[in-house]
Amino acid sequence: MAEWITVKEAAEQLNVSDRYIRNMAAKGKLKAKRAGNKWMIHSSLTEQELEYNGIPLEQTGIPTGPSIAWLQKRVEELEKVVSELQSELAMARRDISEASQRHDTIVMQLTRQLEQSQRMLAAHQEPWYQRWFRRERKTEGGEHV
Repeated sequence: MAEWITVKEAAEQLNVSDRYIRNMAAKGKLKAKRAGNKWMIHSSLTEQELEYNGIPLEQTGIPTGPSIAWLQKRVEELEKVVSELQSELAMARRDISEASQRHDTIVMQLTRQLEQSQRMLAAHQEPWYQRWFRRERKTEGGEHV
């Protein structure tokens, strides 16, 4: 095996992106050298040398390559979260609907009370003697004389 390999070869060997290898080389975290405008990485590179923000890459939980199993697991986790959020949304909509029905009932009751109060107020604005004389003039059939 050659002592120095290209960025692409190093990325394929460790199942990470080319950009990640170049960034690590530029930061001095990998044994690398420039050959013109290209980086050359030492072939002794191992996954243990790679870090993500100072944490060894294998401890971050970040897949070091196109791990379909990891992606499927992540999709399942996200689908579970979406399902939980959808059920919470359905419950919230039901609660809002029930609150709206209670609100409508209260408004109807208050409207009836207001109408009744207005009728009573109108009845009390008439002088007492007119109400008294109206009662006396009624016959047994309920008609005015």
